[in-house]
Amino acid sequence: MLKKLDFPQDEDGSAPALDETPRIRTLEPGMLEKVVKNLVPAHQKGDPFYVPAFLYTYRNFTTTGQVLDLLFKRYGFFHPNCEEDEQVKNTICSFFAMWLDKYPEDFCQSKNLANLNQLMAYVLLHMPCSDLASHVQHLQTQLMESEANEAGTKCEEFLGQEGNCAPLR
Repeated sequence: MLKKLDFPQDEDGSAPALDETPRIRTLEPGMLEKVVKNLVPAHQKGDPFYVPAFLYTYRNFTTTGQVLDLLFKRYGFFHPNCEEDEQVKNTICSFFAMWLDKYPEDFCQSKNLANLNQLMAYVLLHMPCSDLASHVQHLQTQLMESEANEAGTKCEEFLGQEGNCAPLR
């Protein structure tokens, strides 16, 4: 079930303290789709609040995978040699770069790289020569190396000695 935040207000109407826990309510049907549909246009228009607010709060009512699915469905086809589509692709690159920079943990959870892999597949299909493609590939490489190192360390700890574990590659 989808949720949204409802911050309680003090008696004087002021905002709550940062350490207070928000109450969670359900999100109206279709609202997530509308919110996600407006991410790219808001970013194109230079709205300084819409995208950052969404990225800060979306985990309270949906998952990264669901947001990616909605974006990839909405922006799954581009016309070749279309200036408008090129502008949209540039905006999408900028949006994903911002997301990766501000909230890398949404893509870089070592137990499940599905979100990062899904993003990489989309970027390679639609924007293979972009800086974003290089950035995502670099993250994938770092995470795979990190997982291999962690697996080697765990194996060494388990066996109680070094040198008996072949690194995972």
